[in-house]
Amino acid sequence: MSLDKKLHFSVCLGICLLLYPLIGWWSIGTAIATGVGKELYDWRDYGLFSCGDILADMAGIVAAVIVITIIKILI
Repeated sequence: MSLDKKLHFSVCLGICLLLYPLIGWWSIGTAIATGVGKELYDWRDYGLFSCGDILADMAGIVAAVIVITIIKILI
């Protein structure tokens, strides 16, 4: 996995985990909007839209949902 994909994964994971205590499951929408917004920016400025980056974003979001769900079960 490239560094770019790892960064997409990590940023979306972090957004979800950091914002969940403040805005609940809306943190997922925030992470999606951030990832898609970044790709639209890349497409507009560089002519590149990466579906792989979107998949890495979604993987980070899924990982965050799993972590949050496990924490909620244990607490």
